[in-house]
Amino acid sequence: MMSSQKILFFDAAASGHHAEYFENLIAGFTDKQAERSILVVHPALVESLASSKQAGNSPISIQCMTSAEIDYMMTAKNIVQVGCRQLEVLERYIEKFEASSVCLMHINLHQYALGGWQPKRAVKIAGILFNPYTPARRSFGIKAKLLARITALRKRIQFWLMLRNLSIYKIYLLNDERMNNLLNSWYPSRRVFATLVDPLPAALGKTLPIVNKGKEVYTFLLAGSMTARKGCLETLEAFRTLMPQCTQQVELRLVGRFRSDSQDYKAKVSEKIDILNEECPQLSVELVDEHVSFETLDREFAKADCILAPYLDFYGSSGVLGHACRHEKPMITCRNGLVGELVTSMEIGLTIEPGDALAFVKALHRLIKNELLYDVETARDYCRSANHVEFASTLIRGL
Repeated sequence: MMSSQKILFFDAAASGHHAEYFENLIAGFTDKQAERSILVVHPALVESLASSKQAGNSPISIQCMTSAEIDYMMTAKNIVQVGCRQLEVLERYIEKFEASSVCLMHINLHQYALGGWQPKRAVKIAGILFNPYTPARRSFGIKAKLLARITALRKRIQFWLMLRNLSIYKIYLLNDERMNNLLNSWYPSRRVFATLVDPLPAALGKTLPIVNKGKEVYTFLLAGSMTARKGCLETLEAFRTLMPQCTQQVELRLVGRFRSDSQDYKAKVSEKIDILNEECPQLSVELVDEHVSFETLDREFAKADCILAPYLDFYGSSGVLGHACRHEKPMITCRNGLVGELVTSMEIGLTIEPGDALAFVKALHRLIKNELLYDVETARDYCRSANHVEFASTLIRGL
């Protein structure tokens, strides 16, 4: 393939990991790779990405989507229509830049649409698939097992539809070698699934924030984009049970923006926080409902003593794991997904069954009492492997 042929990296979202991953591409590409690459991004990301491009003296191109294009995609009535409209917008940029390859930075939205999509210009397609579900992971309870079977069937239909598109070259799964192997065994004629590191933000560098080591308050942190599957209500209820048994001052920080479609959930969380702060004088709960910068989030992890990730119905990788490892902080998470498997195998925290309130309370107690052996070396090894250069070079390989 000639080096002049262009690659589009496309993502219409603006929050959370969407911005992080573009930052990692800018920092991770060589000049030769960057010259071929065009980031097609949401208008909200342009300023910060342009600053990163300038700071790193990168020759990468940044293309801002128009407000009309964003409105067109955002007003779709369902996820199938979202995928179709995004591919319509993407095709305009394929034609504009005469691209030879595209990388969909969140291919989940396009699984249904890709099956019937053939752009006028032939392109090679790669993408990142988040939260792939596998029946190989454990489900607990009759209802959970039934839902697991339904979800598995839906996922297999999605994969089948997506893989009808013969232009798909690679679909990357974050940190998940086992799921990668399983999906390739399901579709042996294609074998397009591959593993990709879930990188720490390149903008953080290697220097850790300085925090007060002499503080007497034990701080728990639950961070990220706030939705019901984040487990906020379950976390607050666990602390409500814990505090009458606890003599130490405890702080719980919930840091991250509630999505526009999660405002009812935010109201329930806020109400629960008010009750806790009134009932439990030795507990301080603070909700920071706003988008936070990489640097601010890094300071939050530095100040925390334990990181909470009690995710519900979530089986994939999470950037929270990398942040926790960077600061060598123990985690409490659910055991029925990839994060739980990694926390257990790396010996960097405790896992609980989803919905088990008593186990959650016991885990909180153990962390406060420092009853956990933490493997610092596995955390450091993880950070060394989760780097932006590996992430960027893997995504562009073969495109």
